[in-house]
Amino acid sequence: MQEEHPYTEPKGNATIDGRWVLTHVIWHPTLPYGGHGNCPETGVRDMTDVDAATGRPRFDLIQHGWYDFAKAEAVITKGLRKGWSPFRISEAMDRINRKKG
Repeated sequence: MQEEHPYTEPKGNATIDGRWVLTHVIWHPTLPYGGHGNCPETGVRDMTDVDAATGRPRFDLIQHGWYDFAKAEAVITKGLRKGWSPFRISEAMDRINRKKG
């Protein structure tokens, strides 16, 4: 059955070092909302970086394209522990994908 609206398919979550909350999903952008297919991605919330105006932790999205979420989580966790931004982690994951190709 094809969905009419974009939706996410939950693939798990994890809390890393009591600081970061990772949420793994497959994003399904359906027509006419940006296309078809799917995109594996991980949301990253830094629970120590709370926006004063909203009271919510900062949220970043890593659109990595990895269906093996355990491996994606390992790379993301390693990068976070090194102090890397989600953008830098995303760039590293892209380089890993290019090397495999």
